[in-house]
Amino acid sequence: MALGVTYTQQQYNAAVAVADAFKNSGGIPVTGDTGGGGTPVSRTPTIQSVTDAGTIGTSLAIAIKNIGSAAGLVGGVSIGPDTMVSWAASENETLTGINYDATGTTFLITRVV
Repeated sequence: MALGVTYTQQQYNAAVAVADAFKNSGGIPVTGDTGGGGTPVSRTPTIQSVTDAGTIGTSLAIAIKNIGSAAGLVGGVSIGPDTMVSWAASENETLTGINYDATGTTFLITRVV
């Protein structure tokens, strides 16, 4: 979660739930072989709370949960309150960027780069 930002208990609980669900689905490659037997790579997910529109850049994994009380848009598709969508790239691949619009609601975005 972002440093210097105050979160409600509900937002914190939602962030933990999203991270746990994402991790348990195998969506977060915490460590992995480089493919050539080299040094394993560690990756740390980032979690941010947004209330505006933007684009999530190229990632290995993305999860978006609507923790607000109104619908928002992800990739032009409406997602209602308490709805989560997630994607994880296959090995040696990445996900391209995706647009979101959380104007009037709040999205929790977890991303692994």
